[in-house]
Amino acid sequence: MTNSIICQMRYGFLLKFYFLFFCLWLSIVVRAQIEQYKIDSLKTTLSHVNADTSRLNLLFSIGESLWFNRQIPEAINYLKQTVSFGEEKKDYRHSCNAQLLLGHAWLRTAKYDSALTAITNSLNCSQINAQPEHIPKAYQAFTILYKQLGDRGKAIDYGLKAADGYEASNIENINVQSIYAWQDVGKIFELQQQPDKALEYYDKALQKAKVKKKDYLIMPPMLGVANVYLTQGRLTDAKKLYEEVVAMDRKVGGAEPTMDGLNGLGHIAIKEKNYLAAIVYYKIALDTAIRRNLIISIAGFTSNLGYAYFLYNQY
Repeated sequence: MTNSIICQMRYGFLLKFYFLFFCLWLSIVVRAQIEQYKIDSLKTTLSHVNADTSRLNLLFSIGESLWFNRQIPEAINYLKQTVSFGEEKKDYRHSCNAQLLLGHAWLRTAKYDSALTAITNSLNCSQINAQPEHIPKAYQAFTILYKQLGDRGKAIDYGLKAADGYEASNIENINVQSIYAWQDVGKIFELQQQPDKALEYYDKALQKAKVKKKDYLIMPPMLGVANVYLTQGRLTDAKKLYEEVVAMDRKVGGAEPTMDGLNGLGHIAIKEKNYLAAIVYYKIALDTAIRRNLIISIAGFTSNLGYAYFLYNQY
């Protein structure tokens, strides 16, 4: 094969993937703009509200929206205000939940001591002040914390307690959270190199998610199954699932499932020795993580990208 043909193939490949990058970037930006408009509207309303209950509702809504938009430093600021104001007015409905979201925010930024304090406070707040719907959520947050700290036995125990708590709830938006708890347990078994146990919990999560027919519920366990397939060498099966997740997430203008799906596709490209493809996949995933300020993901994707450049002789 001549050098000119190789160059043409590489050029075509790069065109294809930069077009993919543009489409993903556009969907993420549009989604972020919509969320930002919502946040700005809430802030405007907050500046004109005096009633305590309305003010507390708005503080929490702004903090929650900022958290879901991954504007983490600002989210922490509003969530702290929610906790302080809620405790001052002895209105614990939002303050317990705000502590929980603070815990997740600290987890995302690898501030584990702060995360432990916030999650513990949320659990105590929920138990003392009759907020039972937040208790399994706190258990699930402990699952993530101990997984990241490397205490996988404790993480699995909390994950199963969270799933049981969700399943026992008659409130639909609480009950459905067992999907995420089983997903977390599956991930821990995957880390412990127990693929059969991992698939067992990923499949439980996936089957329940499919019944709900909501893409945002289906994507996380689908990624889990794909990850196990990848470690088992079932590259075709894994690739199909990763591509389905990326396509599914584009419809809703998401970011993190796309990011994780592209990272998986990068791993497959490495195994297939298609290092240029791996670089493109990892680069898009890394850019997404940087925009979302996801510290732990940034570290992992940077390492993956560096390895791909090394294999591609781009020292």
